[in-house]
Amino acid sequence: MSSILLNLMMLTAQVLALCPQKKNPDVCELVRGKTGRTYGHLLGLLTTLKGLPLTYNKDMQEDKEGIFDAIDTVHFALSINARRFVV
Repeated sequence: MSSILLNLMMLTAQVLALCPQKKNPDVCELVRGKTGRTYGHLLGLLTTLKGLPLTYNKDMQEDKEGIFDAIDTVHFALSINARRFVV
């Protein structure tokens, strides 16, 4: 899973590096603004997993909301940028 996150962060950095050269950088600004929420969900999940060996597995019920929101946000960001870069 860490390699997926690393690849996603590298892709995000590459996309954001390209944004100032485009005609309408407003979309990239919106995507860049959504990254904070995605990182927040990641930190929340990691904090839940950190305490997991000491507690019951019912803690994993709390990870669903953040994961699904992060997946939706990343899907939105990738789809909106894919449309921008298609010639």
